[in-house]
Amino acid sequence: MKKIKILLLLIICILLVAVLLSKNKRHHDNNVEKVIEADVSAVAESPRLGETPSQMSEKEPAVTNNIAVLDNDKIIATSPEVEEHHQTPQETVSNSVGGFVAEPNQSVDSVVSYIVDMKNNDRQNVAINELPGKKNSLEIKVLSDFLKTPLGDHAVYSREYGIRNAIMDVLREQTDESSYVISVFVQMYENPAQGDVMQGYALQHLASTYIDSPTTLSLDNKTRIVENLYDALQYNQEGTLASTGLIGLQNISQSDSSLVSQQDVLKEAHALLNNEQTGFLAEMSALQVCGKQKDNSFVNRAEQNALDSDCNLGVRLASIYLLGQTEGNEAILETLKNNQNNMVRNAAVTAIKKGLSAD
Repeated sequence: MKKIKILLLLIICILLVAVLLSKNKRHHDNNVEKVIEADVSAVAESPRLGETPSQMSEKEPAVTNNIAVLDNDKIIATSPEVEEHHQTPQETVSNSVGGFVAEPNQSVDSVVSYIVDMKNNDRQNVAINELPGKKNSLEIKVLSDFLKTPLGDHAVYSREYGIRNAIMDVLREQTDESSYVISVFVQMYENPAQGDVMQGYALQHLASTYIDSPTTLSLDNKTRIVENLYDALQYNQEGTLASTGLIGLQNISQSDSSLVSQQDVLKEAHALLNNEQTGFLAEMSALQVCGKQKDNSFVNRAEQNALDSDCNLGVRLASIYLLGQTEGNEAILETLKNNQNNMVRNAAVTAIKKGLSAD
């Protein structure tokens, strides 16, 4: 009798587990449907491709720390350990959604949908490895709207910057929509709620867009890019904007001097170095521009910085770079080869090698 009771209890438990599993499956399916509906609603509220993007909401900027990428128009995103991702079903959107006219039977690829869903923690790896390639106009809109939404509380997660950087790389590949993509980057830069990091990314990608296509980009688009890079120079006291803007202008002047010459950029670098309010990031970039153009106007200042152990390390390294690019500084560089700071020693060795190779 006891065995029969135990058997009945086991059967009841199995039935209860089956019921619970069935409910969980229905709940999961409902969640997938809600995510798809939310993405389509976001597209419905977006303006048409080619139109000037609307103003962003006036949210408080996220407080973040960022070191400018010097002499480099690309942003390298480090991918964390990730799990295998599972794609959601492909979404199909009607021909006309909220005024945005898509081509017949256009759809949003499952990879795009997966990346713009903030709940998926492994999105950075997916964005870097699976997102690149040609996108239809509707996918461009979905990705652009995602970028134009400030990170807010999500700014504490470094992977989110890597994801957005990868998306911006992909948008730059869409050369048929360069005007629209430039508008997206400009809007990101102009919106303080994006925060210093994302505004800086937008500037870097604007400069890269110019450098990628100096002969095919329209004069209007090139002018818009240069104007925004110049605009960033005013934010020289803190943050990365002035630094990023100056390096962007320098890189553009090397590939196409029709709108901005190297002498124009050097003038801006001198202005930053002569301004007592200039922060260390902008000072680093200004010293580097002087070095790239082999301008010795601030060599004495660079010598003092290089020998000063209390000087900001980034400024010291930029000063050593300048000393290596200009003549007559071999003795001080030899002295710095024996410095106690390993990074200073390495910078001095590199500066000497570059000086020798230039000879």
